Amino acid sequence: MGYGVHRFTGAIDDNLICGVCGGVLEEAVLTPCGHSFCLQCLQTWLDNLNAGYTCPECRSRVRNGDARPILSVRNLIRGLEVSCEHSSRGCTAVLTLDSMISHMNICGYVPIQCSGCGETFNRDRIPEHREQCEASSVAAATAASRYPDSKGRRRGSGDSRVKIRNVLLVRLALPSGSHVRGQSVL
Repeated sequence: MGYGVHRFTGAIDDNLICGVCGGVLEEAVLTPCGHSFCLQCLQTWLDNLNAGYTCPECRSRVRNGDARPILSVRNLIRGLEVSCEHSSRGCTAVLTLDSMISHMNICGYVPIQCSGCGETFNRDRIPEHREQCEASSVAAATAASRYPDSKGRRRGSGDSRVKIRNVLLVRLALPSGSHVRGQSVL
C-alpha cells in the first residue's frame, strides 16, 4: 500500500502514483507490460482469484514474480521530503522519507500510552507524566515487590513505592497501518 500523498511537502508527479491504491509508490515494481505499482498492491491484486493474473491497468497477463523492482524510482521516492507522521500532534519536522524511520526513534511527538493509568501523551511528556501519574508508581511498586533486589531481598510495597517512583511503563500508541514498529520504553 502506497505512502499517503498528503504527507509529501511538494507536488507529486502522477507517474509516481500507484494505479491500485492511489498512494505514492511504496517498493515500486514494474510489470512486463510497463506499468508500475506498489509491490504489495500488485501482489494483493494477483492473489485475488477474480483478477485472473492480469495487469491492473491494461489486463495483460502478469504472474506473481513477473514484476521487477524499479530501484531508481524507489531511490527517488525515498529522497522526497515528507512531514512527520505526527505533525497533527505538533511535530514540525520535514525530512526525506528515507530518514523518517530514524526520526521516529527520537520524535518527541510519538503517542505513548501509560500502562498504569492508560493516558495517551506525547513521548516528550514522559518525565512530566512520571511525576504526576499515581497509577504508574503503584503499578511499578507492585511489580517491584514481586522481584528480589540485587541482594536477594524482596522489598515491601511501602519503600519500593518511593524507590520506584520514577519508573514508568509505557507503550507506543500508533495508528494501525503505521510504518513504524511499536516498541516499549522503560
